Amino acid sequence: MTEQNEYRVAILPRLGRVLVPTGLTDAEVMAQLDAAEEEDAKKPKTKKKPSIRP
Repeated sequence: MTEQNEYRVAILPRLGRVLVPTGLTDAEVMAQLDAAEEEDAKKPKTKKKPSIRP
């Protein structure tokens, strides 16, 4: 059996017009986004290898 997800249009700061699940409030969506961005910021950044000049 296929589950149908229902979405609504929301206008969120930093994102503009987006589709979000009807069960989530705008504040919950922003909290999830902030948590994901914070988690991403904790990851070590890869350093670019220096190019070798001939």
